[in-house]
Amino acid sequence: MISIYKIQALYVKQFKNLMYNYFVLAGFIVPLGMAFLMRMVTEPSETAGLFVMMTQMSILLGGANTMCCLIAEEKEKDTLSVLMSSTVSSLDFLISNSLITSTFTMMLNVAIYFMLAPEFMSFTTYLLVTTLATIISTILGAIIGLVSKNQMTATTVASPILLLLSFIPLVFMDSPFVQNFLYFSFTEQLGLVLLGQSVTFSGILLKLANLLVLVIAFTWLYKRKGFSE
Repeated sequence: MISIYKIQALYVKQFKNLMYNYFVLAGFIVPLGMAFLMRMVTEPSETAGLFVMMTQMSILLGGANTMCCLIAEEKEKDTLSVLMSSTVSSLDFLISNSLITSTFTMMLNVAIYFMLAPEFMSFTTYLLVTTLATIISTILGAIIGLVSKNQMTATTVASPILLLLSFIPLVFMDSPFVQNFLYFSFTEQLGLVLLGQSVTFSGILLKLANLLVLVIAFTWLYKRKGFSE
């Protein structure tokens, strides 16, 4: 059963950890700095593609990468072993860490919106699709963190996955097979909306399917593996 008190306590703990982890904070600073620099050298009429790329980078670096590094850092320091003998459930842990990671990531998303968003992109629509994508991304990061021994391992494991979700769709734009395969990923669905397509029921359903699969995978890993190496 979910405990609000435990979620709040874990939220505060991870907030403190995040503020002192400069490696993780770089995951927020880099996309923000890149968006600012790109905006300075790009014409307003040419920012649509850049807007999609920077938003996806924000969600993957700010969400998945941050989440996996936070968990891996705790495992590396052995500060989470006490949870294994406590009554903290997998959902308590997942929700609290997702909330703190999502808070910072959504702040970054909003900053990118006001720097790069094309005129056709509604702020309400942007918040809707990026919030859902951010939640999915943080859970993906939690799974990577559980299977990683330390931050270095987490980064090594996360890099090819984040590369697959962000840059490969751009590289293989002319490949029907790759595009059809990646169509089911939450980042691809996010990109379609950011490029001007309407939010569809099928698109939301695919994102929710991504979310459900990742939550089930995290819960199974947490119960089977916990925070052991």
